[in-house]
Amino acid sequence: MLLALVMLVSLASYSNSVRNQFAFDDNLIIKNNPAIRGVEKIPALLGVAVLVSARLGYPVIRLLLYNPKLLDTERISTILRTRGQDMEFESRLLNATYLLGATFFFSAVMNYLLARWIVVSPAGSAAFNEELGQLTLISYPVIAVPSMLMILGIFYILWRNIHGLTGLTLEEIMAPSLADKQRE
Repeated sequence: MLLALVMLVSLASYSNSVRNQFAFDDNLIIKNNPAIRGVEKIPALLGVAVLVSARLGYPVIRLLLYNPKLLDTERISTILRTRGQDMEFESRLLNATYLLGATFFFSAVMNYLLARWIVVSPAGSAAFNEELGQLTLISYPVIAVPSMLMILGIFYILWRNIHGLTGLTLEEIMAPSLADKQRE
């Protein structure tokens, strides 16, 4: 229900842009701006950055999901070491990093395909503006929602791996500050 409400508010906030034409400053700010022309490459660059971080030995997944603000990493690491599962967990953490990279690559490919399919008019025209609004509207259910579900799935997989290797419950895995807030 909450997800439907968020999607509805998001779609409503862009609904007025679908039928409007370019304003007087849009040629300078949008049409001829080289920084905006390459925006579609951002998810692919993020995917590459995630994979490079894995190769450098500090996966981004540690920054986003497996960090002391969310999880009791000290407790988890101690149990993993005592059980001799620390290398197995690092391998699974690396797999989660690859899944995160795949999420960004999914976003990049879908963004490219949608743009090629929807945006066919020359930049700066009224039809282009309408197509851009339609692209934005369609990208939420086709790109944003699946990407969010993929990231939630990665977090679930990470939790299942931690639970399976340590035997800790979700409440025991959470960072102490979050666990205290949940008890209140």
